[in-house]
Amino acid sequence: MIAPDTNVLVRLLIADDPEQSARAQSMFERGDVLILKTVLLESEWVLRSRYGLERAHIAAFFQNLAETDGIAMEHEDAWRAALVAYAAGMGFADALHAATAATMRVEFHTFDASLAGKAGQLLGVNVQLA
Repeated sequence: MIAPDTNVLVRLLIADDPEQSARAQSMFERGDVLILKTVLLESEWVLRSRYGLERAHIAAFFQNLAETDGIAMEHEDAWRAALVAYAAGMGFADALHAATAATMRVEFHTFDASLAGKAGQLLGVNVQLA
């Protein structure tokens, strides 16, 4: 099994470097790929901030990855819940933090009341205000 870095995952979608994009495509076509949640977090940020992609486009890309044979996601239950909340308007990092804590059965605490509200509404997770 291999775990690609953010730059490999981004090249797969953006295809702005023909050589690297072809190598990334080949890597994913071989299968047995594990996408780490830290790579997903960084990829969302890069795709949004550097390339200006819309939330719907990023969510669709991540969803397609998750449904592709030979590709696994770290903490898949949390990741899938976070993706649904992200598509509905919650920040991806916040959604992944809260969903991961919930799947690990630990309380997630924050000073951010908006995060707590969205986590309850979109994830069904009780986030504690610190």
